[in-house]
Amino acid sequence: MRKIRFLFIIICFLVFILFSFSLGLADVILSHYPPGSTTYNRFLAGDLGFTKGGKNNRVFSITFDSPGTTTLYHLHIEISSEGKTILSGNTGSHAFNSKYGVKQTYWNYEILDELGGSFTVSRSGSDVRDKVLKTGEVPQGTYTVQIQLVNSSTQAAGLTESILFEVVPASLHSIYPVNTSVTKSSMDFKWLSKELFDMRFHLFKDPGGRDEIRSGYRLPRSVNSGQSYDGSGIGSLLNDGSMYYWQIRGKITTTHGDELVKSPLNAFLYFEDKTSLEDWWLDPVVSREITEELSELLKEYLSKRVIDALKDYDIERITLDNGGIFSKEQVLSILAMIKNKEVEVKSVYFK
Repeated sequence: MRKIRFLFIIICFLVFILFSFSLGLADVILSHYPPGSTTYNRFLAGDLGFTKGGKNNRVFSITFDSPGTTTLYHLHIEISSEGKTILSGNTGSHAFNSKYGVKQTYWNYEILDELGGSFTVSRSGSDVRDKVLKTGEVPQGTYTVQIQLVNSSTQAAGLTESILFEVVPASLHSIYPVNTSVTKSSMDFKWLSKELFDMRFHLFKDPGGRDEIRSGYRLPRSVNSGQSYDGSGIGSLLNDGSMYYWQIRGKITTTHGDELVKSPLNAFLYFEDKTSLEDWWLDPVVSREITEELSELLKEYLSKRVIDALKDYDIERITLDNGGIFSKEQVLSILAMIKNKEVEVKSVYFK
């Protein structure tokens, strides 16, 4: 009788140990911030911090909670879109109470530094992968970051968190007035924008955007409420027959914080009153001819990749010394002077 009771006690003790261990696993909590889905207008893959050299950009954080255990754990992380893995990898293995512990939190850029490991871009062909490798930006779409806590016996213990991100690119296009003349009564500025906030209207006297017109509450002007601005009230700030340049600026949400976006500087010729107004867009045939000549010239200064990219653009307006150039012959003669080394090119930039 005594022997049976002793065995019973041992069995109960083992059951207690197993039950306590299962409770310990159940108490391990993996959570993330922010909850739900986050929308970005621009998402840079490097901002996640899974490659060396990234900045401290706070995209998401993960938090662990456990009663403490020496069992080795690592994180398996995958980033995917439409069922295709874009990036994946594992952190190094560590005792839970040495690197995770109670209420331990890591931001995305801290994971690789604190836990070690490596992450690689998937080799499977996909448009998203190709775009990320070429530009560093994640294209429009919905993405999932899946984080799984795995123990030394390669069991996940049911601890998996999925973080959702949606990438919706912003856009900003000028409509009117662009390369045209206007009167005081027809200065109704219009543009198209998407996903921008804190938008403002700016006005300049020069095509380089250095000499800005500022006047109390009138300029710069907040235009968050719409996609147009009635400029008839700023006529007193302008000189009859003079050239001016307007621009819309706004902010977008990115993985590295709010980023400023600017429309092109759009030219218009101002008149107090005029019966006949005219546009001065470059003729498409002339624009193409100038672009081809410019491309040939720039081969001496820029890479073939940049030159090839110019094929997708058209020249709309050319300025020299803050004034407009409307003659093809004048433009080509300037390019010829550069080509013949009669003038020196100090820098090349595109706007």
